[in-house]
Amino acid sequence: MGARLNVEIRYGTSEEDVLANCYYHWDAYSVTAADHAESIIEKYNEMKEIEDKDTPEFAVKLLIREAEGFPEEERTRYTGEMELPPVASRNDGIISIFEKGIAETRLNAEMTLIVDILHESINFEQCTWFEKIPSNPEGEYVLLESKWDLGRISFKEFSEFKKLWYPDEGYLVPKCHGLTRKGEPGYMWELVS
Repeated sequence: MGARLNVEIRYGTSEEDVLANCYYHWDAYSVTAADHAESIIEKYNEMKEIEDKDTPEFAVKLLIREAEGFPEEERTRYTGEMELPPVASRNDGIISIFEKGIAETRLNAEMTLIVDILHESINFEQCTWFEKIPSNPEGEYVLLESKWDLGRISFKEFSEFKKLWYPDEGYLVPKCHGLTRKGEPGYMWELVS
């Protein structure tokens, strides 16, 4: 069993707005999710002038970093002009652009990072699971209000938000016990600055 991350590129906020997603078998941690988000934002800024942002092809360009690829079924089914690289491994990323593949990666994910290119925002709400529990020097957990709306962090503010994942800037603490999306016991987390 891994720490399974699903990165979704959407053109809007609903599940029906997904253009493409990518499954990573070992990346369901806040820091790695933030790294993926940062990479996507950088690519988006480089390609910002492209008019057709609401296409799977545009989303795929945002997702491919190094070794990400497509399952054979999707490569065979795709009829567009873009070359779809094959999957190297589930650790490197499995990209889906068709409904069946998108549904499968959603089902297997423990954490989902949502990138909304229409509103140029990141939904980081599910990415606050599976962190080590940090403590302050007194050994107690302190809950503070966060200025961030985890459901909608703008691309422009994301680099500032990402600084929270470094110990000298901030960290996560357990807010309350709860159940993960899979129904397993876990923690809900609160950002501390």
